[in-house]
Amino acid sequence: RGPCVLNRINVHRPCVAAMAAASKAASAPLMLLPLLLLLSVHLRALGVDAATPGGSEATTPIVASSASCTAAPDAMAEGAADDSGLIQVAGHLEQEPFRMGGSHGGLQGPKYLFRWYKQNCDPGYDFCGWLEFCSKGEDKFGYRLPGVTTCEIEDAPVIRMAPGRRYLLILRNLNEAANGTDSETNIHTHGLHIVGDGNGDDMTRFVQSGNCLKYNWTIGADHMGGTFWYHPHRHTLTNLQLSGGAFGMMIIEEQKDLLRELTRREQRKVSAWLDNELLLVAFDTGVGGEVLGNGKPQAHFSIVNQEWYRLRVAAVRPRALTRNLVIHPSGNDCLAHAVAYDGVWRFAVPRFASKFEYPLTGASRIDLAIKCSGAEAVNITFAGDTVAVLHVEQGQATKATPFASGNRQWYPARPDYLPDLQTLPASKANKFTIFMEGFRPEPRLFFINNKTWEKDVPIGTFQFNTPQEWKLIQTEEHPFHLHIYHQQIIRDCGTHHEVGQYYDTVSSSEVGKDCIVRFLTKDFSGRAVFHCHILGHSDLGMMNWMNVVGGPE
Repeated sequence: RGPCVLNRINVHRPCVAAMAAASKAASAPLMLLPLLLLLSVHLRALGVDAATPGGSEATTPIVASSASCTAAPDAMAEGAADDSGLIQVAGHLEQEPFRMGGSHGGLQGPKYLFRWYKQNCDPGYDFCGWLEFCSKGEDKFGYRLPGVTTCEIEDAPVIRMAPGRRYLLILRNLNEAANGTDSETNIHTHGLHIVGDGNGDDMTRFVQSGNCLKYNWTIGADHMGGTFWYHPHRHTLTNLQLSGGAFGMMIIEEQKDLLRELTRREQRKVSAWLDNELLLVAFDTGVGGEVLGNGKPQAHFSIVNQEWYRLRVAAVRPRALTRNLVIHPSGNDCLAHAVAYDGVWRFAVPRFASKFEYPLTGASRIDLAIKCSGAEAVNITFAGDTVAVLHVEQGQATKATPFASGNRQWYPARPDYLPDLQTLPASKANKFTIFMEGFRPEPRLFFINNKTWEKDVPIGTFQFNTPQEWKLIQTEEHPFHLHIYHQQIIRDCGTHHEVGQYYDTVSSSEVGKDCIVRFLTKDFSGRAVFHCHILGHSDLGMMNWMNVVGGPE
């Protein structure tokens, strides 16, 4: 029962021991025939067709048009294949489709896993799936799978995708909290390196209540694996809908050559660590200091004494100003090393220094390698409130490790769109300044470079595949988020960010200093939005976009 897992570098680890033997059937068909028959019977009993890894075609959704979608897809809960990293094996689950969960060596995190399907997709897509935007009362919103009837923060599924695949996401708007334009919504893939125009990650598109909107999420073959998140981005309604609970975690699986510099033995050990995932969405509600962990007052995880885990954290705080994520070892001996920021691996992994305190904006993510020994519970706080508890259990630790042999750092394979630009001569980069200023009364508006939001007028035109050097002013008051392109920290950005590493949201701790970042306008032409991630500010105009020209249409 539970998931079979494809580990993060696409090495299959079966959940049924017989499957390992079944893979050798080609060389010994007669010897393994009884075993294969037994395995087939076992899988069919669980609702999966052994001949089709995705399950029976009867389990695939009905794809509605983008114009209207009055009926939910049928037969959504028998079994589904997810080539991005997980194969779910489940019986019929009426109200609880595809629950996540697990313990040592498995997945622990939010309640649901998003389901991708192979059958009945539009031409040209590898996978397709449905996501519903729902409402509860006048100010509560959320995302959920078809078949889930509640609309709670915990219902938002974790969406996992793989590099080199093309996904069709069908967003169905079931918002009943408002009428007309106030019922509109959309979805933003925060941190993904995908096209920002057309039916990609274009936040100017939206859908009214009762209708569907199709998204083309084409994940490049070289897209860096990492932790991301999704949320609404309908201008003027973003703060209302996200503050009301509409958001979820998104994961891109690791590219196949991530560990290419390691020996095979080292790869096995690091890969085992990558599989030991703990997924945490920390949501600062802004009400009475309450912070939720995976939609609950606290998320609870079981960890084995002396076992290394990969803790993925997505911080969600509509106010967005930096707050600290703190690990409290209590009576335990714990280690916690940063390995990735905002969905991008550090250039050297892991960071040597073990730390228990990490500043995060309300749009940040961080991946940590964590290990504890002892018998006490380990509390994790965000913005001063306990958001998760790690329960240390006695058990046999594996050889999983985030280190190369001899506790050395290793160097993840990097895509071309995330180069090290620190040594680039200043004369080779295009210079640009971003100045964000507070509201002006009557009407109450916020500005970037003295301009408020205009969806058809960019702040400027920038050449494709050119290095950019931007000066960011007042990010300590207005956390700066750039769509599509991550930003490398060059200098004067304070202690909230590590110099030389990449982030998609920047908030300097140095008042009065201008934060300098660099990035490369690679892979995509067209719209790239940027804004203050205090969502009330961006809704009131502190948002703009750059038009990248000269690249692929």
